[in-house]
Amino acid sequence: MARTILLVDDIESDLIAYQRALRSTGYEILIAQTTEAALALAVERRPEAIVVDYNLPDGTGLEFIGRLKEQCIENAHRIIMLTGSGNESVAVAAMKGGASDYLIKDVAGGHLKLLPAVVEQALREHDDLLAKREAERQLQLAANVYNNIQEGILVTLTDGTIVSVNAAFCCITGYRAEELVGSNPRIMKSGLHDPDFYNAMWNSIKQDGYWQGEIWDRRKNGSIFLAHETITAIRDSLGRLQNYVAVITDITEANQTEAFIRHQAYHDPLTNLPNRTLFMDRLRHQLAYAHRQKTCMAVLFIDLDGFKAVNDELGHEAGDVLLMETAARLKGCVRESDTVARLGGDEFTAILSDLDGPADTDEVAQKILDRIGQPFQLGSHERRISASIGIALYPSDSDDAAALLNAADKAMYQAKRGGKAKFAFAAKAKTGLTS
Repeated sequence: MARTILLVDDIESDLIAYQRALRSTGYEILIAQTTEAALALAVERRPEAIVVDYNLPDGTGLEFIGRLKEQCIENAHRIIMLTGSGNESVAVAAMKGGASDYLIKDVAGGHLKLLPAVVEQALREHDDLLAKREAERQLQLAANVYNNIQEGILVTLTDGTIVSVNAAFCCITGYRAEELVGSNPRIMKSGLHDPDFYNAMWNSIKQDGYWQGEIWDRRKNGSIFLAHETITAIRDSLGRLQNYVAVITDITEANQTEAFIRHQAYHDPLTNLPNRTLFMDRLRHQLAYAHRQKTCMAVLFIDLDGFKAVNDELGHEAGDVLLMETAARLKGCVRESDTVARLGGDEFTAILSDLDGPADTDEVAQKILDRIGQPFQLGSHERRISASIGIALYPSDSDDAAALLNAADKAMYQAKRGGKAKFAFAAKAKTGLTS
């Protein structure tokens, strides 16, 4: 696309001479003979260079420059002032007023020979000015992003010395910028990662030029936070390492929320025990383990006797307290490796693994009956209930999770029919025997 040059002079013969001098350049030439016409063309067409005579019928070239600056918000025009012979003082005033160059007219026409070179220089200055302004805009944009982005940014030298941090980084870590600059990122080390973690991180940076992942860091106040971090190696045009840039996001709360949601999906909200979904998953895993290890295990189905009467008499809040206390008592009757779950209502289950035989189950079941049979303090009221327990054994009763739970459920009903506060084995339940 041709460069656009605006020629401003009220003398027709001079305009023709300028055009002849520039005809081999390939520029698009615009012509104006008054200040007003020149201003209109300059604003509309935005020529890269303007050649303007000092004397115009409706003003001076200096006045034209001043008015052009007022009307063009982002002035990138390069202006060449033409003055009469001997008017060096006018030329200097023009340069101070905003002209980029000047030519003094001479009778022999020497200025016409110089005009193409002067215009070419003006165009190069025009390009340089635009490039500089664009670079400044990019720098300002980068500075705005750096200072206002929500992610924390840290820049270090190749030896790890911190040279810059943004406001978000200070907000996340609790350090002031002056406390971080000149120090090493090790001051935020949490101590939760072993050397292998950091070795793998730096190997990735050396091989791939970056690393990203989750890392535990320490704030100034000593608290630990989980960050998603990306560390990038910055190199110059020759490939030489210049800096490292780390971008961090505090994901502690998001991680805790995710963990909470995941926990809620698999746990009873009242007692915090595993719910049916998690119970069945653990039961299947325990069956697979027992099969591999050739060990015995048991499933207990526990139903509270008299819970409904307490709930109806004292209300749901008292009933909830009773259920939470029951959960605590049940957990106290089994090993840490065993599982106690709440299926719903007043129904609980337990998985007892690595048993030597049925006798181990008898002991646990009796312990549960004794603990549940002790008084419950429900506010100002004391109440007693009991439990009925059904027991199914692997491998004698079934090797399937659902079938084993069903067998324990049926055995529990046999215990209730036997007078409550009892436990019954699935195998004996078929014959109507209880313990």
